[in-house]
Amino acid sequence: MGIAATLPLCLALRSPESRGLFRRQQWFGTLATLAVALLTITAIFTISRYPLLFILYPLLMLVDWLLGFFGSAIVLCSACVLAVFLTEHGYGPFASASKLAMSRDFAVQLYLGFHLLGFLPISILFLERGRTHRELHQALAQMATLASVDSLTGVANRRTLDKHLAEK
Repeated sequence: MGIAATLPLCLALRSPESRGLFRRQQWFGTLATLAVALLTITAIFTISRYPLLFILYPLLMLVDWLLGFFGSAIVLCSACVLAVFLTEHGYGPFASASKLAMSRDFAVQLYLGFHLLGFLPISILFLERGRTHRELHQALAQMATLASVDSLTGVANRRTLDKHLAEK
């Protein structure tokens, strides 16, 4: 389970997007998002009276939307560490094994495994969707340039002339 939780984090650390999250302009927003996510995860696995386990998946989706794959990998790895630590110390919904038909360790691993297997492919799909979107916009910009310039002479063509006349 540890390898499954830390491997996406290690891969995300090597990505160029991870460096962008801690630039001067985004630094405060990144840390605030991570702090709110970690506090929410702590609340999820500390409160045993009201089971809040259903909140983790939407939280991961929100962090992925705000911070991308790198941020969601940090939060997911932190969720695994906090869930195991707090459960082992008797906190949270998995702490009382007498209510469950299985051991608390297996229940926590099953819950976190579901989130790993369910969330990471979606996060990777979002990452690929963004990359494809950027490539499409670059290709459209290149096509617009090619359509407005004569390939032989490099001079603006009739389409560019019509566009400028329509603007005036």
